[in-house]
Amino acid sequence: MKKRVFLGIPVSDRLKRKINNWINDNLAGFNLRIIPQKNLHITLIPPWYEQYPEKVISELDRFKAKTEPFFVDFKLIELGPTKKNPRLIWLRGSHNHNLIDLKGKLEKRLSKKLEKRELLPHITIARFKIKDNHKLHFEKLEKKISWKERVESFSFYESQLSSHGANYKVIENFLLPLF
Repeated sequence: MKKRVFLGIPVSDRLKRKINNWINDNLAGFNLRIIPQKNLHITLIPPWYEQYPEKVISELDRFKAKTEPFFVDFKLIELGPTKKNPRLIWLRGSHNHNLIDLKGKLEKRLSKKLEKRELLPHITIARFKIKDNHKLHFEKLEKKISWKERVESFSFYESQLSSHGANYKVIENFLLPLF
């Protein structure tokens, strides 16, 4: 049976605490689906259906790329994916060459090219429907931040969909540097 899988970067406990504090201070009382801390991640390669996840693990185990740990800078908490059609609240990061390079190397290794859009570093922290939050003053939620996340690994996840949202299970972790 095919599994819905993706590659992502797990969020550190330190950043999870910052996110949780911001959520508690700013989102209480709204009809939102807060993303559980264990599901927070930066997507590298978006979900696809995979018949043989063990083959992906084998490919990633053999993956050799000169990629050392690096930082991603998050600059803003805002609505996404667009202002005209907001459905989520996310941390948006700055353009990051190291992240783009890692994504490109992984796509090449796995023969995946699923998105033509440029990688926008982000972490989704909540999802919502406008009709459930018509009184929510979204503009007040936007906040400039200066949060750094050190990327020391990436993970191969299984995405299990349900009526309550997706749940992510780490299948395998891969540490940087990869030489």
